[in-house]
Amino acid sequence: MSEVKRPLEGVKVLELATFIAAPCCARFLADLGAEVIKIERPVAGDDSRGNVPRLEGKSLNFNWYNRGKKSVELSMKDPDAQEIIKAMIKDADVVVESFKPGQMKKFGLDYEAVKQINPEVIYCSVSACGQ
Repeated sequence: MSEVKRPLEGVKVLELATFIAAPCCARFLADLGAEVIKIERPVAGDDSRGNVPRLEGKSLNFNWYNRGKKSVELSMKDPDAQEIIKAMIKDADVVVESFKPGQMKKFGLDYEAVKQINPEVIYCSVSACGQ
């Protein structure tokens, strides 16, 4: 029996997000076969890692919204980490972020900056409660 190819296989997504809105969006992309690389802050990781309910010490909420993803710890406030993220953007097809308005510009990773790095990238800025 042949293996079924998922529609987004070969698509690389970089997730610069926390909690629910953008992680949920990127989870759908992972479910459809995209390779999703989630950037998490060092030590604490995504805010939802601490959510309840928990199973065997792990947040069910975090596991639900982040299944099928890879994860890298980088501080987006660190200029060296920002350079690593920019290098990752060169190979990305999609960037998904969910920071408050203006925050990505402070990191040097807003749409205009990302477009200069990778003009073909799809940039998705998503918020759970609007801007």
